[in-house]
Amino acid sequence: MSDVIASIEAMLKALEVIEQGGEFVKSERPDELHGLQPKLRDCLRATGLKVAEGAELGGGETDLILTDTVVLENKVLDATDRPFEQLDAAGWQVRRYAIAISQKVRFVCAAYKPLTEAHIPPLTARVRARAGKGGVDEAVEVQFVVPYGQGIPSKAALRAKAVPGDGHADTSGKT
Repeated sequence: MSDVIASIEAMLKALEVIEQGGEFVKSERPDELHGLQPKLRDCLRATGLKVAEGAELGGGETDLILTDTVVLENKVLDATDRPFEQLDAAGWQVRRYAIAISQKVRFVCAAYKPLTEAHIPPLTARVRARAGKGGVDEAVEVQFVVPYGQGIPSKAALRAKAVPGDGHADTSGKT
């Protein structure tokens, strides 16, 4: 369990470093294999966490394995105001890899493009835990999201008009 806690702490630190560095702010769509994955790998290793890349497990190739026990699957999503809801397929995929190493905690990290400035959550809202996909193996899936393509902060007001929670831009002219 201490490996899982260390992995969660390292992932939160990686999200913080990525946010502070503005890594994907101007990116139209980061490449999963050559953009998102190396940045996560390097940030995680910088915390002292053991990170393996591209291991063959369960008939496929994993993205990252943390501390030899936690499989991390990375995804790059299109524009959405609800990135966590887009992760079902990735949940099933990471489940297959985790089964191969007999683990019941697995991670999914997704980069997504927020629809508006209002859909960029604070760091504390970019992580959640849920029952593993299908609920068939009493596992826990920890999900992390990283926004991309949101533009520079000085232009935030141009993207801020949105009706909270519906995902559609406010065209009424009211603020």
